[in-house]
Amino acid sequence: MVPRGFPGHHQYLYGLPNKQSAWAGTSQGVGELEPQMSIRVLIPVLAIVAAACSGDAAPATTSVSITVATPDPNELVLANGFVLPPAPATPTGDLDLTTIEDLDLVFGTLLSGVDIEALDRLGDAGDARIAWPLADLLRFFPGGIVTDAAIVSFESLTGARVPPGPVWSAVTDHLIGWDTPAPPGYVEWKRILFTIVE
Repeated sequence: MVPRGFPGHHQYLYGLPNKQSAWAGTSQGVGELEPQMSIRVLIPVLAIVAAACSGDAAPATTSVSITVATPDPNELVLANGFVLPPAPATPTGDLDLTTIEDLDLVFGTLLSGVDIEALDRLGDAGDARIAWPLADLLRFFPGGIVTDAAIVSFESLTGARVPPGPVWSAVTDHLIGWDTPAPPGYVEWKRILFTIVE
């Protein structure tokens, strides 16, 4: 140990690496090193206090509740994500005479103009099988009064809302998804329509 008052005392006391003063060539003494020492001690203390404060602060947490719907295995979902409503009830047997007459009026006047009144009455037939010839009309009448009347009748017969988008593909997707049977005599009305188009 270097006795107090000997040369090099202040270097040893404050832990300098050798006897050469950090201020070699100056007249600074031991008392002038004290501010330097205070700063060197204060910085580590402040670092420890800051670390302790930050460690005590609990991180903020947010609670999020997510509800996941369980899919119904009985639901039919189209490729576009549209969920089909329940299938309408369909009768069996022949169509009634009034319905046949209205179908003949609609498809028999295609060259001169569709009978809109007969098309409207088909919506009140109460037989969802009639939706098949209506779907064929929607294939070749993509807009206008015929389309509007056919959609209203389709929705009335099936109880389903026609979703936005291409109408013909939407209604046929419904009928196929429901496995709806075609009405008796359907091939003949379909033949009339396709013969005119060709």
